Amino acid sequence: MFQVRSPLAVGFVVALAALSAAPVARAQGKPADEARLAEASKLFGEANAELDAKRFADACPKLERVVALVPEGVGAKLALGECYEGLGRLASADRAYAEAETAAETAKQPHRVAQARAKRDAIAPKLAFLELSARGSARGLTVTIDRQKVETWPAAIAVDAGRHIVRATAPDAIPFERRIEVSDGQRVEITIPEPTPLASSGAPEEPALSSGWGPQKIAGTVLGGAGLLSAIGGFIAGGVALSKLDASNGPEGGCSDETNLCTRPQGVELREASRLAGDVSTALLVTGGVLAATGLVVFLTAPDEGTQASVGVSATGLSLRLEL
Repeated sequence: MFQVRSPLAVGFVVALAALSAAPVARAQGKPADEARLAEASKLFGEANAELDAKRFADACPKLERVVALVPEGVGAKLALGECYEGLGRLASADRAYAEAETAAETAKQPHRVAQARAKRDAIAPKLAFLELSARGSARGLTVTIDRQKVETWPAAIAVDAGRHIVRATAPDAIPFERRIEVSDGQRVEITIPEPTPLASSGAPEEPALSSGWGPQKIAGTVLGGAGLLSAIGGFIAGGVALSKLDASNGPEGGCSDETNLCTRPQGVELREASRLAGDVSTALLVTGGVLAATGLVVFLTAPDEGTQASVGVSATGLSLRLEL
Protein backbone atom coordinates (compact mmCIF):
# COMPACT_ATOMS: atom_id res chain seq x y z
CA MET A 1 0.00 0.00 0.00
CA PHE A 2 2.82 2.38 0.85
CA GLN A 3 5.29 1.56 -1.92
CA VAL A 4 5.99 4.29 -4.46
CA ARG A 5 5.27 2.57 -7.72
CA SER A 6 7.05 3.45 -10.90
CA PRO A 7 4.27 5.78 -12.18
CA LEU A 8 4.99 8.18 -9.33
CA ALA A 9 8.69 8.19 -9.96
CA VAL A 10 8.27 8.43 -13.73
CA GLY A 11 5.73 11.21 -13.34
CA PHE A 12 8.09 13.15 -11.13
CA VAL A 13 10.97 12.78 -13.59
CA VAL A 14 8.73 13.92 -16.44
CA ALA A 15 7.73 16.96 -14.40
CA LEU A 16 11.36 17.82 -13.73
CA ALA A 17 12.17 17.50 -17.41
CA ALA A 18 9.32 19.81 -18.31
CA LEU A 19 10.43 22.39 -15.79
CA SER A 20 14.05 22.30 -16.89
CA ALA A 21 12.98 22.77 -20.52
CA ALA A 22 10.79 25.79 -19.81
CA PRO A 23 11.96 28.95 -21.63
CA VAL A 24 11.69 31.10 -18.54
CA ALA A 25 13.85 28.74 -16.55
CA ARG A 26 16.45 28.67 -19.29
CA ALA A 27 16.47 32.44 -19.61
CA GLN A 28 16.60 33.35 -15.93
CA GLY A 29 18.99 31.91 -13.34
CA LYS A 30 19.67 28.66 -15.20
CA PRO A 31 22.47 27.42 -12.88
CA ALA A 32 20.32 27.96 -9.77
CA ASP A 33 17.32 26.23 -11.34
CA GLU A 34 19.40 23.31 -12.49
CA ALA A 35 20.87 22.93 -9.00
CA ARG A 36 17.40 23.05 -7.43
CA LEU A 37 16.01 20.44 -9.80
CA ALA A 38 19.07 18.24 -9.43
CA GLU A 39 18.71 18.30 -5.64
CA ALA A 40 15.01 17.50 -5.89
CA SER A 41 15.66 14.60 -8.26
CA LYS A 42 18.37 13.17 -6.01
CA LEU A 43 16.24 13.43 -2.85
CA PHE A 44 13.21 11.93 -4.57
CA GLY A 45 15.24 8.96 -5.73
CA GLU A 46 16.56 8.35 -2.22
CA ALA A 47 13.10 8.75 -0.69
CA ASN A 48 11.60 6.36 -3.25
CA ALA A 49 14.07 3.65 -2.23
CA GLU A 50 13.41 4.30 1.48
CA LEU A 51 9.66 4.05 0.94
CA ASP A 52 10.13 0.68 -0.76
CA ALA A 53 12.05 -0.38 2.36
CA LYS A 54 9.31 1.07 4.60
CA ARG A 55 11.79 3.48 6.17
CA PHE A 56 9.14 6.16 6.42
CA ALA A 57 10.87 8.27 9.09
CA ASP A 58 13.85 8.71 6.74
CA ALA A 59 11.81 9.25 3.58
CA CYS A 60 9.29 11.85 4.80
CA PRO A 61 11.75 14.71 5.51
CA LYS A 62 13.31 14.25 2.06
CA LEU A 63 9.92 14.33 0.37
CA GLU A 64 8.99 17.46 2.34
CA ARG A 65 12.15 19.05 0.96
CA VAL A 66 11.29 17.95 -2.57
CA VAL A 67 7.82 19.50 -2.27
CA ALA A 68 9.42 22.74 -1.09
CA LEU A 69 11.88 22.71 -4.01
CA VAL A 70 9.24 21.86 -6.64
CA PRO A 71 5.92 23.12 -5.18
CA GLU A 72 4.10 22.65 -8.50
CA GLY A 73 4.95 18.94 -8.66
CA VAL A 74 2.26 16.31 -8.13
CA GLY A 75 4.16 13.04 -7.74
CA ALA A 76 6.16 14.20 -4.72
CA LYS A 77 2.97 15.27 -2.93
CA LEU A 78 1.37 11.88 -3.58
CA ALA A 79 4.51 10.15 -2.34
CA LEU A 80 4.57 12.35 0.76
CA GLY A 81 0.96 11.41 1.51
CA GLU A 82 1.87 7.71 1.29
CA CYS A 83 4.86 8.32 3.55
CA TYR A 84 2.68 10.00 6.17
CA GLU A 85 0.31 7.05 5.97
CA GLY A 86 3.21 4.77 6.73
CA LEU A 87 3.95 6.79 9.85
CA GLY A 88 0.31 6.64 10.95
CA ARG A 89 -0.14 10.38 10.44
CA LEU A 90 -3.42 10.17 8.56
CA ALA A 91 -4.45 13.81 8.85
CA SER A 92 -1.08 14.89 7.45
CA ALA A 93 -1.49 12.36 4.65
CA ASP A 94 -4.95 13.74 3.84
CA ARG A 95 -3.53 17.26 3.58
CA ALA A 96 -0.74 16.07 1.28
CA TYR A 97 -3.23 14.27 -0.98
CA ALA A 98 -5.44 17.39 -1.04
CA GLU A 99 -2.46 19.47 -2.17
CA ALA A 100 -1.64 16.84 -4.80
CA GLU A 101 -5.23 16.96 -6.07
CA THR A 102 -5.09 20.74 -6.42
CA ALA A 103 -1.71 20.60 -8.17
CA ALA A 104 -3.00 17.91 -10.56
CA GLU A 105 -6.05 20.01 -11.42
CA THR A 106 -3.77 22.97 -12.17
CA ALA A 107 -1.52 20.78 -14.31
CA LYS A 108 -4.59 19.32 -16.06
CA GLN A 109 -3.76 15.74 -15.06
CA PRO A 110 -7.17 14.11 -14.52
CA HIS A 111 -5.71 10.69 -13.75
CA ARG A 112 -3.67 12.22 -10.92
CA VAL A 113 -6.76 14.07 -9.66
CA ALA A 114 -8.63 10.77 -9.50
CA GLN A 115 -5.68 9.07 -7.81
CA ALA A 116 -5.45 11.72 -5.08
CA ARG A 117 -9.20 11.67 -4.47
CA ALA A 118 -9.22 7.88 -4.19
CA LYS A 119 -6.49 7.98 -1.57
CA ARG A 120 -8.39 10.62 0.42
CA ASP A 121 -11.57 8.58 0.25
CA ALA A 122 -9.71 5.51 1.51
CA ILE A 123 -8.45 7.15 4.70
CA ALA A 124 -11.45 9.41 5.37
CA PRO A 125 -13.21 6.97 7.77
CA LYS A 126 -10.05 6.66 9.84
CA LEU A 127 -9.39 10.37 10.37
CA ALA A 128 -9.49 11.85 13.88
CA PHE A 129 -11.18 15.23 14.34
CA LEU A 130 -11.22 17.99 16.95
CA GLU A 131 -14.59 19.71 16.74
CA LEU A 132 -14.11 23.24 18.04
CA SER A 133 -16.90 25.56 19.13
CA ALA A 134 -17.22 28.55 21.44
CA ARG A 135 -19.61 29.35 24.25
CA GLY A 136 -20.86 32.91 23.97
CA SER A 137 -19.05 35.51 21.91
CA ALA A 138 -15.89 34.38 20.14
CA ARG A 139 -14.87 37.90 19.17
CA GLY A 140 -11.18 38.52 19.66
CA LEU A 141 -10.36 34.85 20.29
CA THR A 142 -7.24 33.34 18.76
CA VAL A 143 -7.35 29.55 18.68
CA THR A 144 -4.35 27.29 18.03
CA ILE A 145 -3.82 23.55 17.84
CA ASP A 146 -0.23 22.62 18.66
CA ARG A 147 0.73 26.29 18.13
CA GLN A 148 -0.78 26.30 14.62
CA LYS A 149 -3.46 28.97 14.25
CA VAL A 150 -6.95 27.81 13.35
CA GLU A 151 -8.01 30.27 10.67
CA THR A 152 -11.75 29.50 10.49
CA TRP A 153 -13.91 28.10 13.22
CA PRO A 154 -16.18 26.72 14.62
CA ALA A 155 -14.89 23.83 12.56
CA ALA A 156 -13.90 20.17 12.63
CA ILE A 157 -10.13 19.98 12.29
CA ALA A 158 -8.52 16.72 11.18
CA VAL A 159 -5.52 15.85 13.38
CA ASP A 160 -3.03 13.04 13.54
CA ALA A 161 -3.57 10.44 16.25
CA GLY A 162 -1.72 11.32 19.44
CA ARG A 163 -1.49 14.18 21.91
CA HIS A 164 -2.54 17.72 21.08
CA ILE A 165 -2.83 21.07 22.84
CA VAL A 166 -5.76 23.36 22.10
CA ARG A 167 -5.25 26.93 23.30
CA ALA A 168 -7.48 30.00 23.05
CA THR A 169 -6.38 33.52 23.94
CA ALA A 170 -8.00 36.93 23.95
CA PRO A 171 -6.73 40.39 24.95
CA ASP A 172 -6.78 40.99 28.72
CA ALA A 173 -8.36 37.58 29.36
CA ILE A 174 -7.32 34.36 31.05
CA PRO A 175 -6.00 31.88 28.42
CA PHE A 176 -7.91 28.64 27.89
CA GLU A 177 -5.89 25.48 27.35
CA ARG A 178 -6.83 21.84 27.01
CA ARG A 179 -4.53 18.87 26.45
CA ILE A 180 -6.09 15.86 24.80
CA GLU A 181 -5.10 12.56 23.19
CA VAL A 182 -7.06 11.21 20.23
CA SER A 183 -7.09 7.95 18.31
CA ASP A 184 -7.76 7.23 14.63
CA GLY A 185 -11.44 7.61 13.80
CA GLN A 186 -12.23 9.50 17.01
CA ARG A 187 -14.14 12.80 17.08
CA VAL A 188 -13.65 14.96 20.16
CA GLU A 189 -15.79 18.00 20.87
CA ILE A 190 -14.07 20.93 22.57
CA THR A 191 -16.16 23.90 23.68
CA ILE A 192 -14.10 27.00 24.41
CA PRO A 193 -15.65 29.06 27.23
CA GLU A 194 -16.30 32.75 26.93
CA PRO A 195 -13.11 34.67 27.84
CA THR A 196 -12.85 35.67 31.49
CA PRO A 197 -11.31 39.14 32.01
CA LEU A 198 -8.18 39.15 34.10
CA ALA A 199 -9.61 41.78 36.49
CA SER A 200 -12.56 39.56 37.40
CA SER A 201 -10.77 36.26 37.52
CA GLY A 202 -11.81 35.76 41.14
CA ALA A 203 -8.26 35.21 42.30
CA PRO A 204 -7.97 36.17 45.99
CA GLU A 205 -5.82 39.12 46.85
CA GLU A 206 -2.72 38.55 48.89
CA PRO A 207 -3.38 39.40 52.54
CA ALA A 208 -1.15 41.92 54.27
CA LEU A 209 -0.08 39.28 56.80
CA SER A 210 -0.46 35.80 55.35
CA SER A 211 1.04 34.14 58.45
CA GLY A 212 -2.03 34.97 60.59
CA TRP A 213 0.07 36.66 63.31
CA GLY A 214 -1.58 39.65 64.93
CA PRO A 215 0.23 42.60 66.53
CA GLN A 216 0.36 40.95 69.99
CA LYS A 217 2.12 37.86 68.70
CA ILE A 218 4.58 40.06 66.88
CA ALA A 219 5.14 42.07 70.10
CA GLY A 220 5.66 38.86 72.07
CA THR A 221 8.21 37.65 69.55
CA VAL A 222 10.08 40.96 69.75
CA LEU A 223 10.13 40.86 73.56
CA GLY A 224 11.33 37.28 73.56
CA GLY A 225 14.08 38.11 71.10
CA ALA A 226 15.18 41.08 73.22
CA GLY A 227 15.24 38.87 76.30
CA LEU A 228 17.40 36.32 74.51
CA LEU A 229 19.86 39.00 73.43
CA SER A 230 19.98 40.40 76.95
CA ALA A 231 20.68 36.96 78.40
CA ILE A 232 23.49 36.41 75.89
CA GLY A 233 25.00 39.72 76.97
CA GLY A 234 24.71 38.63 80.62
CA PHE A 235 26.62 35.42 79.93
CA ILE A 236 29.34 37.37 78.14
CA ALA A 237 29.63 39.83 81.02
CA GLY A 238 29.77 36.88 83.44
CA GLY A 239 32.61 35.41 81.46
CA VAL A 240 34.48 38.71 81.67
CA ALA A 241 33.90 38.83 85.45
CA LEU A 242 35.34 35.37 85.95
CA SER A 243 38.30 36.20 83.71
CA LYS A 244 39.12 39.34 85.73
CA LEU A 245 38.76 37.40 89.01
CA ASP A 246 41.16 34.71 87.84
CA ALA A 247 43.64 37.36 86.72
CA SER A 248 43.50 39.08 90.12
CA ASN A 249 44.38 35.80 91.82
CA GLY A 250 47.41 35.36 89.63
CA PRO A 251 50.93 36.70 90.02
CA GLU A 252 49.93 39.96 88.37
CA GLY A 253 47.23 40.75 90.93
CA GLY A 254 48.54 39.08 94.05
CA CYS A 255 45.06 38.57 95.53
CA SER A 256 43.75 35.68 97.61
CA ASP A 257 40.18 34.33 97.76
CA GLU A 258 40.79 33.06 101.33
CA THR A 259 41.80 36.41 102.80
CA ASN A 260 40.15 38.60 100.16
CA LEU A 261 43.30 40.74 100.26
CA CYS A 262 45.51 41.91 97.39
CA THR A 263 49.23 42.63 97.61
CA ARG A 264 49.38 44.58 94.35
CA PRO A 265 47.41 47.62 93.12
CA GLN A 266 46.71 45.82 89.87
CA GLY A 267 44.91 43.13 91.83
CA VAL A 268 42.60 45.65 93.42
CA GLU A 269 41.74 47.08 89.97
CA LEU A 270 41.08 43.61 88.59
CA ARG A 271 38.86 42.72 91.54
CA GLU A 272 36.88 45.93 91.04
CA ALA A 273 36.50 45.27 87.29
CA SER A 274 35.37 41.72 88.08
CA ARG A 275 32.75 42.96 90.53
CA LEU A 276 31.46 45.53 88.03
CA ALA A 277 31.26 42.95 85.25
CA GLY A 278 29.45 40.60 87.62
CA ASP A 279 26.87 43.26 88.44
CA VAL A 280 26.31 43.94 84.74
CA SER A 281 25.97 40.20 84.10
CA THR A 282 23.39 39.82 86.85
CA ALA A 283 21.39 42.80 85.59
CA LEU A 284 21.41 41.57 82.03
CA LEU A 285 20.45 38.01 82.99
CA VAL A 286 17.58 39.21 85.16
CA THR A 287 16.37 41.63 82.48
CA GLY A 288 16.67 38.96 79.82
CA GLY A 289 14.70 36.51 81.89
CA VAL A 290 11.93 39.04 82.53
CA LEU A 291 11.74 40.04 78.87
CA ALA A 292 11.71 36.43 77.67
CA ALA A 293 9.02 35.42 80.16
CA THR A 294 6.93 38.49 79.32
CA GLY A 295 7.30 37.82 75.59
CA LEU A 296 6.18 34.24 76.06
CA VAL A 297 3.10 35.31 78.03
CA VAL A 298 2.25 38.01 75.49
CA PHE A 299 2.61 35.53 72.62
CA LEU A 300 0.58 32.74 74.21
CA THR A 301 -2.23 35.03 75.32
CA ALA A 302 -2.56 36.77 71.96
CA PRO A 303 -6.24 37.39 71.04
CA ASP A 304 -7.75 36.96 67.57
CA GLU A 305 -6.15 38.74 64.64
CA GLY A 306 -7.24 42.34 64.41
CA THR A 307 -6.55 43.23 68.05
CA GLN A 308 -4.30 46.25 68.44
CA ALA A 309 -1.37 45.87 70.81
CA SER A 310 1.29 48.27 72.02
CA VAL A 311 4.27 47.53 74.24
CA GLY A 312 6.24 50.10 76.19
CA VAL A 313 9.52 49.68 78.04
CA SER A 314 10.76 52.32 80.46
CA ALA A 315 13.12 52.63 83.41
CA THR A 316 10.32 51.70 85.80
CA GLY A 317 9.22 48.57 83.97
CA LEU A 318 7.24 47.20 81.03
CA SER A 319 3.69 48.05 79.98
CA LEU A 320 1.37 46.23 77.56
CA ARG A 321 -1.84 47.76 76.20
CA LEU A 322 -4.44 45.91 74.13
CA GLU A 323 -7.21 47.57 72.12
CA LEU A 324 -9.95 45.12 71.07
